[in-house]
Amino acid sequence: MIVSLGTMSLFSFSIYNNTAAGDRATCLAVAQEALETLRTAQFDPSATSSLLAGGTTTQTNISRSGRLFTLTKTIDDNPATTAVDVNTASTLKLITVTVSSQSTARGWTSAGSVTLMTQRTQAE
Repeated sequence: MIVSLGTMSLFSFSIYNNTAAGDRATCLAVAQEALETLRTAQFDPSATSSLLAGGTTTQTNISRSGRLFTLTKTIDDNPATTAVDVNTASTLKLITVTVSSQSTARGWTSAGSVTLMTQRTQAE
C-alpha cells in the first residue's frame, strides 16, 4: 500500500512537470518563429523593413495548442547603451524576443519566459 501511494505521488509529479515542459517548448517555438521573421526582414542600405523599426512591441493572446502566450519584441538601434534607442540610420541592431505563457498554471509557467537575443548588421 505504501508503494502504491509513492507511485501515485510520482505519477502526479510527472504529469505536473510534463505540462510545464510543454509550455516551455511552445514558448520556445513561438520565440524562434518571431526571431526568424526578424532575421529574414530586409536590412540593407537601400531599404529597411518596417519589422526592424526600433522600439518595443507587445503582442498578446497568441494561441498555440489551446494555450495563450505573450510575445514582446525589442529592437535596439544602439546596443552600446542600456536604453532602447531608435535611430533609423543605425547599421547595427540588437533584437530581443521574449515569450511568456498567459496561463495561470502552477510551476514554471506561472513566472517563466523564454528570451532569445541576436545582433544584426546591415547587409552591403
